[in-house]
Amino acid sequence: MDFGDILRRSARHHAERVAIRCDASELTYAELYARASALAAGLVAAGARPGDRIATVGDNALDTAEQLCAIALGGFVRCPLYTHNASDTHAYMLNLSGARIVLAEDQYVQTILACRGALQHVELVVGTTTGECSIAELVARGSGADPQAAVAAADVHILRFSAGTTGRPKGIAHSNLGWRQMADEVCLSLGRLTEADVQVVCGPMSHASGLLFWPMIARGATQVLCPAFDAGEVLRLLEAERATTVLLVPTMMQLLAAHPDAGTRDLSHLRHVLYTASPASERTLEDAAALFGPVLHQFYGQSEILPLTVLRPDEHVFSGDLRRWLRSAGRPSPNAFIRIVDDEGLDVPAGEIGEVAGRSPGGMLGLWQDPQGTAARTLPGGWIRTRDLGRVEDDGFLYLADRKEDMIISGGYNIWPAEIENALHAHPAVAEAVVVGVPHPKWGETPHAAVVVRPGAAVTEAELIEWCRSALGSVKKPTTVEFRSGPLPKTPIGKVLRREIRDPFWEQRPAGIGGA
Repeated sequence: MDFGDILRRSARHHAERVAIRCDASELTYAELYARASALAAGLVAAGARPGDRIATVGDNALDTAEQLCAIALGGFVRCPLYTHNASDTHAYMLNLSGARIVLAEDQYVQTILACRGALQHVELVVGTTTGECSIAELVARGSGADPQAAVAAADVHILRFSAGTTGRPKGIAHSNLGWRQMADEVCLSLGRLTEADVQVVCGPMSHASGLLFWPMIARGATQVLCPAFDAGEVLRLLEAERATTVLLVPTMMQLLAAHPDAGTRDLSHLRHVLYTASPASERTLEDAAALFGPVLHQFYGQSEILPLTVLRPDEHVFSGDLRRWLRSAGRPSPNAFIRIVDDEGLDVPAGEIGEVAGRSPGGMLGLWQDPQGTAARTLPGGWIRTRDLGRVEDDGFLYLADRKEDMIISGGYNIWPAEIENALHAHPAVAEAVVVGVPHPKWGETPHAAVVVRPGAAVTEAELIEWCRSALGSVKKPTTVEFRSGPLPKTPIGKVLRREIRDPFWEQRPAGIGGA
């Protein structure tokens, strides 16, 4: 059964149930299927064929859900672009994917048209009401009927683009079967979903927040879409919709727990609060558990392979020796396996730090149009290199050190930024912290911390350096601390953009310092 079949079945069995709600509008399953069928037929009339790439760019909206479903019904390959991207990045992604048609919300149409002359394959830019063709005009071209496209399990379902936190985004191809198995693997750890479930989707569906879209569709459940994240509005919706499920990133958890309304909302109906995408400090987890209760599920993975590990609700232990689990990424999910390997792909001794390699049903087919990159990221037997460094303890818990490229080598010592960041987050005055390597005339590079202080708190650079020295020792303490007045720069899914902190230091370094 492919994703189109899933929608067709739910349209039959749950026709009058609300499938999607956004602001004051909603679609039943019957309406969602009819509108998605009409859009799919319009895409066929515009020349799209099964296997063609269809790019989308827009915020969470009813249209977003319709497009996602239409692409599945037509057997097309979904290529979600990111709303924050500039025109040149859109052009890069569109040319890499070979997308023939772009479906864009009106507010993003001009960003696409601004690079129109550079697009090598795009034949049509469709806006909500603008563009080279509107959605209504596209739908009018078609028959309105479901194309009933034949889709094979091994066919490409989606091209996910990496977040681009370290450079040019990569196109990551997933098959229909792999994308289904990924969602099924997550659901195995959550427990059974039913038609009574309600998911509030408060992050971009082009990112991890779309993870449970199809499992919810398969169950006939309801999904409530937030066009943008607003902590007060999300808290209101969680209560008003009696939501059972929400997927967050740690930054969202911090904002929700700190909101004045947090203690006034009835959130007792929540069964699953998933968090992923970036590390969460122990303080963030304590605050989230106090707000939501014992329902936290941490999932570790990446665009190439997800999930690999899960930290279950009962493993969120906030006292005693087992509190150390909070610093972990959990243990492998039911059908996933992990290894810790060296640069040659050989297993390192137990307990030592190396690169995390994983094997899971939700693994990628490969990097799009990049056989060399695919080879560099894979090992024999279906293992995928994550580029994350970590170690596995005897009890099976995975502890991440850092991204391989983020490791700081100072005077011959390997220093993991995450260790220093965890120490900084433990300080009562620190709201946010990130650590990067910056040039040093003697040591080559040295840790530098960028910190955001909590409202009303005060702390000095010397105090934070001493705090880290006491916790980690002299070698691992930051040499300098920079205080920032606003939030740290992040991607839309909450990952800190380390390069925006780090790159200015290296661009200004004197010749001969910190490498060539």
